[in-house]
Amino acid sequence: MTLLKSRLCTGSILVWALVADALLAGALCAAETKAPREPDLIQILQSAAPPADKALACKQLAIYGSKAAVPALAALLPDRELSSWARIGLEAIPDQAAIDALREAMDKVEG
Repeated sequence: MTLLKSRLCTGSILVWALVADALLAGALCAAETKAPREPDLIQILQSAAPPADKALACKQLAIYGSKAAVPALAALLPDRELSSWARIGLEAIPDQAAIDALREAMDKVEG
């Protein structure tokens, strides 16, 4: 009887571990699909979207952006309302193009 209880307990633990693993994998997949796509964020910056939407896109590009986002972010540096957001996005991109864009803007912007 003890052996049977032991096997049932071990089996239950294994089942719960598999369920937890499946739930975790599902949560990770859902998080990946919710991540904004860089081209969509760049499109927002280049559109006539409200400044609040562009600011949010800049913040998200600080996380998901690459060298491809540099021109769109750099174009916002002279904008008084969005320059700080664009700078934050550029500072987070680990590429020389982002550094160069910030240096070039130093001669063109105030503040």
